[in-house]
Amino acid sequence: MSVSDPLLKKLKDFVLALRSKDEEVKDSNKLLCPLCENLEHIFFKGLRASVSWLGSSKTEYWTWISKFPVLSEQYRVNPLLCMSVTAVKKCEKTKRDQGKGRNFIRIALVRKLLVIVITFMKNNPRFTQLYYEEEDSIIGNEILSEIFLSLLHELQQVTFSLQLKNASFLDICWELPVYKQYELVPSEDLGLDIRTVKGYPIVTQVDPNSVAGEDDKVCVGDVLDEMCGQSLRGVGKSGVYYIFNQNEGQPVQICVLKVC
Repeated sequence: MSVSDPLLKKLKDFVLALRSKDEEVKDSNKLLCPLCENLEHIFFKGLRASVSWLGSSKTEYWTWISKFPVLSEQYRVNPLLCMSVTAVKKCEKTKRDQGKGRNFIRIALVRKLLVIVITFMKNNPRFTQLYYEEEDSIIGNEILSEIFLSLLHELQQVTFSLQLKNASFLDICWELPVYKQYELVPSEDLGLDIRTVKGYPIVTQVDPNSVAGEDDKVCVGDVLDEMCGQSLRGVGKSGVYYIFNQNEGQPVQICVLKVC
């Protein structure tokens, strides 16, 4: 049985690098994406495949994380952890389990929940064994999970200041676009032409004299993410204009993903 793992060695390097700088980690930090990818690989390592009459299929780590609110009825589960899992479940910006798992990891870094998660898994081996192989995993291995937990305690000393609203592309990748929020003055016309591609409303034309085009707030190629607190993922072009018209005569809060 090995008492070391390349993923843990990588995590240690990330922890040392982030702690040495002693500064808040924001979305622009170059170490953020590789750190999150490393954590994701640890969560995937040794994860048992789902078995049904159709055969075996890949399991997402979100499968067991999503059960924490239900587990709180039987075990003592941190209320903030349950609230965070519930928030991910309700988030309309991620449609796939992979995206939900990634969204949870980002939230867990900000709210310092990863230590709580792995401590629960260590204290409840019967639950852990339902999802992880002991020999091939880090989380399911008694020694490796202890090393993982000690590194997470160190990582917890780092302050993560991430824009948690920026979640719409987590179904696809860890690399996220720049996120901008604006408040537009009341207007009868948004001044944008939009085309929806795979549920994402992409701006194809901007009236430079409109409230959205003023000072290049919204540009061609931008993705509209939120309007007046409502996610625009999957609402379609008509849905975007419907939300705008519902708030006619009022300032419009709009969140934009600067993809280009």
